Amino acid sequence: MEAITRCPACRTSFLVTEAQLSIADGSVRCGACRYVFQAQDHFLSSPETAEPGSEMFEQSSTEGSFEESGSSVAGMASEAPAETAESPDFNFDFNADPDHLLQDQRRFFPVLSPKRLPGILLLLLTLGIQWVYLNLATLSQDVRYREHILTVCRIAGCQVPDYDNPDLLHTRELIIRTHPEEPLALTVDVLLRNRGSFRQAFPGLRLDFMDARGNLVASRVFQADEYLGGEMRGLRYIPALTEVRLSLGIVDPGENALGYQMEVVRI
Repeated sequence: MEAITRCPACRTSFLVTEAQLSIADGSVRCGACRYVFQAQDHFLSSPETAEPGSEMFEQSSTEGSFEESGSSVAGMASEAPAETAESPDFNFDFNADPDHLLQDQRRFFPVLSPKRLPGILLLLLTLGIQWVYLNLATLSQDVRYREHILTVCRIAGCQVPDYDNPDLLHTRELIIRTHPEEPLALTVDVLLRNRGSFRQAFPGLRLDFMDARGNLVASRVFQADEYLGGEMRGLRYIPALTEVRLSLGIVDPGENALGYQMEVVRI
């Protein structure tokens, strides 16, 4: 048995045989637009009823593809418009052509090309260095990054800001007594300790005197060059995890100064 079936997608007509239909369970693929459909659902007629001189397409394989048995279906104007022979393939199966899919991926994601990877890495490195440089003052105060920054700057020759954390500088064992030689003067002895992991500049020290009610009687801030003497004179930094003893003389604030305290302050 032979019959004529029509593609429901592009309206192209084809000649099919019973043997061909039995191989693909009745499924065929249009040779013009590659649309797959059940041939028996779109039968037009048997070949005996086809017009003389009509040109058909004939099925050629079990996959349902067709080979052109004539030159075109232009002779069947009532059955297949001439423009259907050049209709674009809108039913392309990407699974059947993985190379085409990869080409589309490369077109939409060109930055993933291995040839561009070195340039991308260089750009990211440059941006990272610029960000660190702009935030160097802040990052250098973080103990998690400071050692690494110091190492890099020793090689690169860059300047790292001094570590500055007054919360890690403390005074203790403050003792004030009469000066042994000057009757109107007092001697101040105190221990200054740096509990930080990095050296710090010697801070300012503020000494306060209070009366019996806790009211401030006198106050003074001493800079490093005022309280550093002897072998420590001229030093700028107190080493990490180090404690130093300081001694200095001051003018007696008077008999109302009954209490005193000393604190670390920024200068």
